[in-house]
Amino acid sequence: MGRCGRVRERRRAADHPHCCHITEQKYIDLIQWMKLNGFDVRHCHLRPAKFTATGRGLMAAKAFRPHDLIIAIPECLLITPALVRHSYLGVLLDSLPRVADNLQILCVFLICERHRGKASFWWPYINTLPTSYTIPSYWTSAELHLLPHPSRESALRQIRDMKDSFDSASHLFRAVEKEWTEFEDIFTFEAYRWAWSTVNTRAVFMPHDLTTLESGDPHGNPAKCLALAPLLDLLNHSSHVEVAAGFNAVTRHYEIRTLTPCSRHDQVFICYGPHDNTRLLTEYGFVLPHNQHDVVLFNLDHLRQLAVDFNVSDTRRKIDLIRENDLHVGMCCSMDGLLWKLTTALRILALDSGHPSLWKAQSLCKSPEIESKVHLFAQRLLKQMTDSCHMPQELRVTEKNLTFHEEMIFSIFQETQLILDYCLGEVT
Repeated sequence: MGRCGRVRERRRAADHPHCCHITEQKYIDLIQWMKLNGFDVRHCHLRPAKFTATGRGLMAAKAFRPHDLIIAIPECLLITPALVRHSYLGVLLDSLPRVADNLQILCVFLICERHRGKASFWWPYINTLPTSYTIPSYWTSAELHLLPHPSRESALRQIRDMKDSFDSASHLFRAVEKEWTEFEDIFTFEAYRWAWSTVNTRAVFMPHDLTTLESGDPHGNPAKCLALAPLLDLLNHSSHVEVAAGFNAVTRHYEIRTLTPCSRHDQVFICYGPHDNTRLLTEYGFVLPHNQHDVVLFNLDHLRQLAVDFNVSDTRRKIDLIRENDLHVGMCCSMDGLLWKLTTALRILALDSGHPSLWKAQSLCKSPEIESKVHLFAQRLLKQMTDSCHMPQELRVTEKNLTFHEEMIFSIFQETQLILDYCLGEVT
């Protein structure tokens, strides 16, 4: 685009105060680098921009219709496990007595390339990456403690997973440091946390067959499907859009087509998946107000307490049946009411004493007696969850300016209370 074209574009953007173009040199360098390495700038109608609601993202430079191609990243600009195995790290990785998983391989590659700075081929991309993230691994203990119990458990699980990944990659760190003195002492926990967070929040998934072809791994390990895609990872999430995304084996590009129309100068969104706010927080570091996929989760401890309160018989065997059929994973309620797994688990608790072989079939029968008990169980369960999910006093002080982390916690509590109030109203 020439100078006059840029002036016209700025004038048009001035009519859209909800966003502004990003003119930082690092984004200009990113686009130029991608152009020099096979990215078709002429057919890319996305512009980096900062939006009032979401921060940085990609703005539509033209209107998109359903099935339009919105972005295509050439294979040579995708950071994949296969690429790392064909880099200077490849021979060393193949010689290790203990295999590192591909998440660890990507993390080590990112740490090395960031340390190389401008000498790295990938520097124009790495230079645009955040220096820190808003997922729970960057939170303080006090902030984590404010989260509702289910969200806090998910956050702590993520932190444990990251620490376990760091600890189990120590042999890889030592091997790299031994081979290249320039990389000595760079594999700190802080560096690994940054790389791990980068991969987990920004990577796209490659198809299993392509991954198997690249890595030679006959097992379709999902960890081997990760790929970092420059520019594409600026696309933000909305649960109200649909896209078709994947690697095109013919064009050798990772492509995204929108299935939802988008007006010129609007932000272009993709959908990361039908995730509730706890999943969005732990995986990506944000939450959505009025998230249509949000749920309130329950666990077996809630059912055990319910069994004590109502003096349920054969509790242990009933809990075993619930676990054996995976009903305990994803027991929840939403703005649609109590979902199937939770309702079925409550029906099992409500069954009379009898032979366990009959319980599974009986739990699917909606007899008036069983449904009456389920109704009572649901009331007690929802009331107990409501009583345990009080907004922390620290967040109820209206004069206080909340941090971004505290705003997310506040939003999770609000959404949880809305769901519980609605469901309680449905069974009362």
